[in-house]
Amino acid sequence: MCQQFLTFECKSDSRSLRELRPPVALDDPSAHVPTMIPARFAPIFIGLFLSGIMSCLVSGIATWRAVWPVDGFLGLWMLAWLNAWAVAFPAILVFAPLVRRLVGHFTKDS
Repeated sequence: MCQQFLTFECKSDSRSLRELRPPVALDDPSAHVPTMIPARFAPIFIGLFLSGIMSCLVSGIATWRAVWPVDGFLGLWMLAWLNAWAVAFPAILVFAPLVRRLVGHFTKDS
């Protein structure tokens, strides 16, 4: 088991972790690119982030207006946010295509 994490040395093995890793060619473009999510999942992630941000803001304002002078406000807010997010995320996934189609009827391509 490694005893010295900062120096990348293991007492049980005299080789460093860098020596144990396979070499990576510096000119290989895939060597330094982080793993990306396929573009077909973009609408799901947009809905996830949008619903998270909006439900956080709305639940924070609603909780603040309802119970502001209470100790434990942050805990109440987080509980309200998680409950709101559980409703908001599926709602965005269902209604986003309908809204996109509705907006398409009122706009034109330039």
